[in-house]
Amino acid sequence: MSHSSQIEKLRKIVSLITEASETVIAEWESNPGTVEAPEGVQLPSRSLFNAQRILFAAAGSIEELVGDPAMRLISLSSQFFESRALHIAAEHHVADILHGHDDAGVHAGVIAKKIGIDEQKLSRVLRCLTSQHVFRETSTDTFANNAVSKVLVGNEDLRAYVML
Repeated sequence: MSHSSQIEKLRKIVSLITEASETVIAEWESNPGTVEAPEGVQLPSRSLFNAQRILFAAAGSIEELVGDPAMRLISLSSQFFESRALHIAAEHHVADILHGHDDAGVHAGVIAKKIGIDEQKLSRVLRCLTSQHVFRETSTDTFANNAVSKVLVGNEDLRAYVML
């Protein structure tokens, strides 16, 4: 692909991102943009849902356009590790253990003793998930929930699905 066609494609993606971002911002400013579903799941409005889909797709398009193809394949091949790390965290209720410690977090050693996993291995698992924006590392080997991991707290249905 020539640089001029790459430039044009990138400009189109940026335009999509800008438009979708403005939709998200407008939804956030006007209301929470959610509808309560029967099981307590928060559903976004149709326009917010469509804007989210555009942003997710645009992120993938940018990765394809500006990233090194070999690095993309390496990244894709390692997703097994992220999935397995999430499975381990869900299986051992890590989000539940971190609940209530949002500011300071909990040291991996404390979590490891509660769940019976080697501290160094657990730190690697949680750091892997932190790199995927599932938890936060508040200081060295000390972790806390973020907006993503908080949805696992007390959510047995989601936890069971993650563990499939």
